[in-house]
Amino acid sequence: MRQIFYSPNMSLIVICILLFSLSAMAQVKHDQTLLELYYDFEQLAKDKSGNDHEGKVHGKINLKSGVVGKAGEFDGKETGIELGNQVDPKNTFMHDLTERQTFECLFKANAVDGKRVLFNEGGSINGFTLRIEDGMLRLSVMVTDFSIAEGEFTDTNNWHHVVAIYDEGAVVIYLDGKKFAESQANFKALAAHGNNGGLGGTFDDNSFPEPAANPGEDNVGQPVGQNFDGLIDEVYIYNRALDSDEIAKYAGVLSVEPTGKLSTTWANIKAHSNYNR
Repeated sequence: MRQIFYSPNMSLIVICILLFSLSAMAQVKHDQTLLELYYDFEQLAKDKSGNDHEGKVHGKINLKSGVVGKAGEFDGKETGIELGNQVDPKNTFMHDLTERQTFECLFKANAVDGKRVLFNEGGSINGFTLRIEDGMLRLSVMVTDFSIAEGEFTDTNNWHHVVAIYDEGAVVIYLDGKKFAESQANFKALAAHGNNGGLGGTFDDNSFPEPAANPGEDNVGQPVGQNFDGLIDEVYIYNRALDSDEIAKYAGVLSVEPTGKLSTTWANIKAHSNYNR
């Protein structure tokens, strides 16, 4: 049997082809119908949806290796990306009445204690907020009254795919392609709202109720802060509800190894070939 010998140049070509193939596998193509915003974190706070919904960066968000290319590293203290027409007049989608909405991202939490916002839109009267809170993953929607979907979440070791949906009263969280928690609101639309929102923190207030300080007082929104601690990648915001088949497909990005791992790829090439100098 003839043995095949690889030159260094041929090996480099093989590495490039394999890296490109892994990158293509990790890229799960999304349907862009009613897509409002897409951040891939190859550039910080750069909207790739074509709608130019740019955000205002708070603190220093470093770009690190993620599931698909780069991810944003949020420090849990002061980092976040603020969205809304007070940042950019084109960001009206953060304020409009909507009957259906989806937030989707990949994330890896470093901490699950306290209150750590992944995404917030609106405020204490009308709003939509997804956060980790003391070992729970919680989605709150508010239109004078509130509805919360929640389930236990304590993992600080792995990447996860999360989808938060409001669909004419249905409040649903999907985690890693499967339905994770749900509730039913008594309103069919999220009313228009003026508060700015964003990724990785609260920049005005949010839709989780704060217990009234005194009997008879109204609940007020959560205060500024509640910063997420960890990595966020591949953020999508839709003005529609994704269906379960779409969600399962998009969660498949976690079934392949994160891109950009040259040392691992090179080790695999040498282990599965007759490489000789």
